[in-house]
Amino acid sequence: MQKFHSIATDRYIPLSFDNAYLFSQYDRISNFLVFNLDKTYRNFLAKPVKSNYEIDWYSVHTDLQPIEQSDHREFGLKQYWLVFEELQKQVEELLRSNDSNVQYWGAILKTVLNPEDNLIFTNGKDISIVWGWKFENNQNSKPNLLIDNIPDALLPPQILIEEPKLDIEKQPTTAKTQTEKMVSDENNTDTAPRDAYFSPTIEQQGIVAATKKARLLTFLKYIAVTYWWVLILLLVLICLVFFFKSLTIKS
Repeated sequence: MQKFHSIATDRYIPLSFDNAYLFSQYDRISNFLVFNLDKTYRNFLAKPVKSNYEIDWYSVHTDLQPIEQSDHREFGLKQYWLVFEELQKQVEELLRSNDSNVQYWGAILKTVLNPEDNLIFTNGKDISIVWGWKFENNQNSKPNLLIDNIPDALLPPQILIEEPKLDIEKQPTTAKTQTEKMVSDENNTDTAPRDAYFSPTIEQQGIVAATKKARLLTFLKYIAVTYWWVLILLLVLICLVFFFKSLTIKS
């Protein structure tokens, strides 16, 4: 490995996880990526080495430059987001696990992989990530599409849709001609009954019935809430009718 970047420890705030600085857990994180996820991530993260009041960053890749100063900025961003999105899928699977130890690794990787706290370096062929510190970097914007990395043979064929040609000489359809057409269509349905075009299934009939029932319940609820005093008045009148009817029977 060779040194390609340095940062001052008093310039940025170090990120912590589980009561320890994140950058001090490089070996554990790197080994987990290699042995539990994929070997292609072996050199994805740069290695931090503390030297007095600086953190030196090392990588096996040569000629690395910040993407902001590199002629390969677009390449660096695309490669970063390809790896980031693939790792995010695996991180989400780790977080969904019922094993607390597996969830722990999902949480620590989620902290490591944060576009705002990652600095991307590239040489046009490889990328390396400086991480573990609160960089508050807004330069790692996601490209619009990563489709440029997909071979043409894997892309779906383009289908040309021909726009309908307008007949300028055709007379516009007026309300009268539209009505005549509807009457003509109605007269030509002898050989094709209406039920042949639409025959609701049992499921559709059930949906219609449920909708009607829901509307009825909504209407009754509205009546009960808005005109509750009418219901009370009716109840009092009914009680009076039965009361006077009972007096008549006794007399």
